[in-house]
Amino acid sequence: MFSVVVIALGLALHVAGETPEERVVNGVVVDPPNSFPWQLSLQYGTSHICGAVVYNSNYAITAAHCVDGGAASNYRVACGGHDLYVNEADRQTVGVASIVMHPSYNPNGNGFPNDIAVLRLSSPLTLNAKCQAAKLDTGTNFNNQAAVITGWGRLSGGGSMPRELKRGDVEVLSHNTCRGYWGSVVNSLYHICVKDLGDMIFGACNGDSGGPAQVGDTVIGLASFVASGCLTQYPSAYVRISSYISWIQSTIASMG
Repeated sequence: MFSVVVIALGLALHVAGETPEERVVNGVVVDPPNSFPWQLSLQYGTSHICGAVVYNSNYAITAAHCVDGGAASNYRVACGGHDLYVNEADRQTVGVASIVMHPSYNPNGNGFPNDIAVLRLSSPLTLNAKCQAAKLDTGTNFNNQAAVITGWGRLSGGGSMPRELKRGDVEVLSHNTCRGYWGSVVNSLYHICVKDLGDMIFGACNGDSGGPAQVGDTVIGLASFVASGCLTQYPSAYVRISSYISWIQSTIASMG
């Protein structure tokens, strides 16, 4: 569950988690709260380390690097939260009973291929207006469309962690455009890239890993890696959800 760093294109690449590494750089507070009710805080003990996404009342998905090497009993998820530093009446916190990482996840591979894991929760979430199952992309072409990234990750490389959920407005890049920045580090089978093409303010950072990128109410990716220092001049790379729908479904079936 520790940070993975490689060198590519003359830049250090960081996976987007906190003990893993990532957050929404220069993010703005989500308003109104719980506007992204499928967003989870994945916690190690009582500390936020990554994002995750509600699949249904009993399962969640996140980035594999967030849980690599950790025992399921050490993790929990919080749903319906906004300010992690206060006791919120509607926030549900449940443990993780078991974890299955993608069998082809490779933390040493170029671009951290298949960086996805399924979490079976120790007790069911109560789905409601503030805690909902995500609508997952099944293969729509979202190239050049506006997207939103969300998370409790750092506000800048090496910066502070926010207490409230943050958002950043970005655009979905075509694979060819993303390769123009990252070269062979990204693969169209398992990556989808987003970038703030305007003033280049927003991007993912430490603590955002495993959290969602969404177009409207459709989750298209889970945060995986960014440039060292969370440089927003480079795209944030997300796990391409549509490539893993069948694997998620078969894994959940096997987990009971």
